[in-house]
Amino acid sequence: ASLSHLIKVLIAIISIAIYLPLIYFKDKHTMPSHVDAVDIGICVLISLIVLYGISRQLEVARRFQYHVVHTSSEQRIEIEKERERADWLLRNILPEHVIEPLRLHHGSYSRNHPCVGVLFASLINYHLMYEEQFEGGKFYARILNEFYGDIEELFLDPRFAKIEKIKTIGSTFMAASGLQTDVNDENPLESVCDLVEFALAFQATMERFNEALLNFAFELRMGLNFGPVTAGVIGTTKLFYDIWGDTVNVASRMDSTGEKGRIQVPETVAEALKDKYKFELRGEIDVKGK
Repeated sequence: ASLSHLIKVLIAIISIAIYLPLIYFKDKHTMPSHVDAVDIGICVLISLIVLYGISRQLEVARRFQYHVVHTSSEQRIEIEKERERADWLLRNILPEHVIEPLRLHHGSYSRNHPCVGVLFASLINYHLMYEEQFEGGKFYARILNEFYGDIEELFLDPRFAKIEKIKTIGSTFMAASGLQTDVNDENPLESVCDLVEFALAFQATMERFNEALLNFAFELRMGLNFGPVTAGVIGTTKLFYDIWGDTVNVASRMDSTGEKGRIQVPETVAEALKDKYKFELRGEIDVKGK
């Protein structure tokens, strides 16, 4: 540990106080004259002043260096914490596979995907439960939030690792599979099958959730499709990941024209997955834009 400059000066004064008598009384034949003694005293005084100044400067420099190092260390820790918080927020806003390409391209991200499964799931009777007169609707918003919380726990299941939540639009939940660019599936329909299994798990989760509701039960309607889509991130400050294309539009129409308790798919999906799942022909329905 370094000594304070005042302690250093005190040590110097004590040393000089011991050394001066030795100069004066060591040998009476060499004892300096009165003038010499004054000169020595002045030199000693000047030396003390210079020593004090140098010691003080060194002390200030040492403390400044410590402050800079300590402050820099705190700033580095704070910057690291901020970076971790930013990464956490990004991972809660954007899919994991999007974050790194987004950074590399300075906030720009868009991809074309040849085979993506798209699911829309709607709680068709939520409006019957919602009443603004009761706490301004906050109670029912909390119920919807709890339900979506249960649904999002499904993403922790390894079976659904390739599925991404895209967004919620009121009481409609949108998810997709096959968007992960770092996964090269030899069988692209595998991720579509994963999405079908997710839809079935979605239905089962809703049924369990209904058991906890009093005098009410959610009713679910779902639409599913697969095909090419475009995915991208919109915005510069408030980032939003979304997908577009005719595949998405048809999946949405499958939901809006579907039946409760069923997963409605177009004929192309039924044909592609007929060896894995049992489908029931509903007949022709009027689909907007088709």
